[in-house]
Amino acid sequence: MGVSRLGRCRTWVLTSALALTALTAAAPGAAGTPTTGERDTIVKTTAAAQDASPIHLGTVCNCSGPAGSSEGPPVDALRAWVEWTNAKGGINGHHVDLTVVDDRSDPSRARAAVQDMVENKGVVAIVSPFATLTHSGFGPYVRTKRIPVIGGEQSSQNYVSNPMYFSTGTANEGWSWGELRVMAQQYKERNLGLLSCVEAEACRAINSTWQKYAGSLGFKIVYTGQASIAAPDFTAQCLAAKAAGVDALVIALDLNSMRRIAPQCSRQGFHPKYGSMQEDISYLKIPEYAGLPYSNHVFPFPYDGPQAAEFHQAMAKYLPNAVLSPFYANAWVAATFLKKAISGVKGPVTAAAILDQLWTFKNETAGGLTIPMTYTRDKPTVPALCVFLTVVGKGKIEAPLGLKPLCK
Repeated sequence: MGVSRLGRCRTWVLTSALALTALTAAAPGAAGTPTTGERDTIVKTTAAAQDASPIHLGTVCNCSGPAGSSEGPPVDALRAWVEWTNAKGGINGHHVDLTVVDDRSDPSRARAAVQDMVENKGVVAIVSPFATLTHSGFGPYVRTKRIPVIGGEQSSQNYVSNPMYFSTGTANEGWSWGELRVMAQQYKERNLGLLSCVEAEACRAINSTWQKYAGSLGFKIVYTGQASIAAPDFTAQCLAAKAAGVDALVIALDLNSMRRIAPQCSRQGFHPKYGSMQEDISYLKIPEYAGLPYSNHVFPFPYDGPQAAEFHQAMAKYLPNAVLSPFYANAWVAATFLKKAISGVKGPVTAAAILDQLWTFKNETAGGLTIPMTYTRDKPTVPALCVFLTVVGKGKIEAPLGLKPLCK
């Protein structure tokens, strides 16, 4: 027969009274008896040890609309990391909770989403899996509220100007420089065409960087064009680049556009070598992209050495049918950095505590999965111009240099 409610209450009162008696029976300072300060320390330590509250993280993506083909899937990699981490006991016993908001490429919606996460959902850090195009919306807010933003593909200027942003690989200039660098290494063609999107600040920055470094890498720019990622057809751009004598075309458009543009150019008799600010295994089915090199912010996603074993295990378990891309690796490294920071927190996991840990990072590489990253308290981070190489090979995306980066 079960214990009555009254019986349970009496038991609780008796147990509490005995515990209180044990603490107060002897005078403070008596032999074997904790002083008031020591008792406070014991209580605080015990409370911290028993704290298994969830850690609330957030992410914002442009998951719907024209950019959704690029933006959406890497969020799944972040979710896979959460499941993988929680299945292994969380972080220091804390379950990880992830809030994902699709801002529909609207900066004001992104700002409202991050504010809601922080002020109503207890989010202590934003972890970014990809190139959210709305940092202009929430960047000022996280700076004011001192909320860390970790990782992403670092295309926004916030990554090199906002001290609350923590790159986990090269930033936009390094990534853009890197694509020309790997093209120069893989191709002999030098009449360069530049084609970038009209929608985002990031595309304008990429184009500017290409113009800055093309000459020093041996290229001659003979064509510069723009296109919308919502365009149904890119025939006009293909014909313009062909007429300009382009033999190497580098493109900053989303994945959906990239999958369409090369076949459309081929139908116009235009067959350049390609460079791209996007890559995934669907390129293996596009003959025009054979041999296409790509500059990765972090480790090449097909790399299967021991340093990337957990990444591949988690993807295989939680995303067995995923079309992997470099941005899955970006999400993994960002989450790995965040996990290390949280693991070092002693006491409540707050945004301030995470920041304190991030600012201890010196030449951190996540076990070799990215370039060395060092963060300085309240200072923006400007990463080195270094990228990792992948190439569209025969039947698979290859990582010919492994974990060796190419650096300026």
